[in-house]
Amino acid sequence: MRLTAKQLQAAEVVIKRKLKVIKTSQIWMRVFPDLPVCVKGNETRMGKGKGSFEYWACRVPTGRVVFEIGGGIREEIARDALRLAATKLPVLTDFISRSAGPKLGSIDLPPIPPKPITGASYKIVRRPLQPTSVVDQETLKVPVGEVTV
Repeated sequence: MRLTAKQLQAAEVVIKRKLKVIKTSQIWMRVFPDLPVCVKGNETRMGKGKGSFEYWACRVPTGRVVFEIGGGIREEIARDALRLAATKLPVLTDFISRSAGPKLGSIDLPPIPPKPITGASYKIVRRPLQPTSVVDQETLKVPVGEVTV
């Protein structure tokens, strides 16, 4: 979906107005309108160039975070601010939290378990291309379970 700079600016103004009373609040716009849109006039024949510049826009794929709010504010205030900002955007939006698990649309996915880390199996040892002496070959022996490059 394409969002224009005016739509993003209107949504940002609504969020800032709602969060102005909270001094520690912060807002980040995670997309930037860097796509110039050019339009030819109505009832103009084909050819004769590209057309004149009209506005700036950005493409936002499904699942991309558009606005991020932080700074120690309560979740219900953040929800309300983002709900008001969503009315200014022509797309369906969803409120997500970092503490919540992963989501796929409206489906909650099970949390991803962390991988166990063992110290010896992730050590990387870089060795020279050609050993220059017998002493170098003795020092290049790597214990079992370590990765060499």
